[in-house]
Amino acid sequence: MADSLLSFKKPEWKWVWITLGLYVVLYFLPIYLIGSVLRPHISPRLNNSLLAIWFLGGIFLVSAYASFKSKGVTVWEPVISSVGAVILMFLARSAERAVSGHGFAFQFYNLTLVLGVFFAFSLVGAVCGELLQQNAEQREISVEGSLPTGKFQWLWVVVTLMMYIVLYLIPLYLFGGAFSSGFPGHVQRMFSGTWVFAGIIVTAGLAGFMSKGVTIWEPVVGSVGFVILVILMNELARVLRGGMFHLQVRDDVTTLVFFFLLALLGSWLGELGQKAFLGGKGRSTV
Repeated sequence: MADSLLSFKKPEWKWVWITLGLYVVLYFLPIYLIGSVLRPHISPRLNNSLLAIWFLGGIFLVSAYASFKSKGVTVWEPVISSVGAVILMFLARSAERAVSGHGFAFQFYNLTLVLGVFFAFSLVGAVCGELLQQNAEQREISVEGSLPTGKFQWLWVVVTLMMYIVLYLIPLYLFGGAFSSGFPGHVQRMFSGTWVFAGIIVTAGLAGFMSKGVTIWEPVVGSVGFVILVILMNELARVLRGGMFHLQVRDDVTTLVFFFLLALLGSWLGELGQKAFLGGKGRSTV
């Protein structure tokens, strides 16, 4: 399936332009709103967190949406659009500097870095969008309206990753940012300390419970992918602030093992809960 999804063909230029329009409306406009309109009304930490999350997550979501909505296999069209969006953004910023009298500055290193990030995340998003599309099409033609569950379900890796962003990461940022002035310090520390551990088990367990069939390893892979995403996001933010790309290998490996073990426990408990609740028949909500 991966070979057919990534095989090169004549691009559907209609979806290249549509995706480019989606980037303008769904990606750059929210960044402007968060960075300008909402900045005076929320804490700097929450503002920076939202920008950092959307900087990477928005690329994935826009490409996935375009690939899901388009007919046929349209993986490379969103990728082409994402590259075009980066080039247009850099040209616009350089032209703005030139008009304001600061001179035309072209930073090749920053352009290459941002192009690589957009290319990678748009490619992953487009592939996930195609997988979601194929999943929906197979459910429509299936007699029972369900998918085989004997194979590894990459759909639930993606779903688990999104669940971590919504159910795990955002609550931590909210209690550390937007709600920080509304609760005593010991309450914030108690919640954050508890959710750092319990949130992994709850999120992976919920994914294991909701997914059809036995899906223990899918939430685990999604958990590891989430950790890698957060590590890359933090390193990218360091580079954009003028620092150097420097991985903390021991800390990063410890975090990966930590998430792996707790996610494995959570998905196993989720499967036990699914069997107890449904009598072992399983269910699907996607």
